[in-house]
Amino acid sequence: MFIKTLDREITIGAYTRGIARQVSEKALEGVNVNAADIENMQMPAINAELSDQLQISLLTGLSRDVLDTLEIEEYDEIKKAVDAVVKKKTPTKK
Repeated sequence: MFIKTLDREITIGAYTRGIARQVSEKALEGVNVNAADIENMQMPAINAELSDQLQISLLTGLSRDVLDTLEIEEYDEIKKAVDAVVKKKTPTKK
């Protein structure tokens, strides 16, 4: 996909177990999980944004500083493409 702000093509890589683990760890950073009440667990809102950024960074190779220079529309376009890759690789719960 071509990113105008960067004036270059970027490639979205494979969604690996290592990436999934790092993103999950970032999402749950600082959260105390009670196994008996995992359904009602509350996650700080900032963790969702940080884990999204980490996932995008790991799949595209773009640093946080570079992501911060993108126009919102471009970031959202990359996020959509990354989400599509992740959705294909994430098993659905039965």
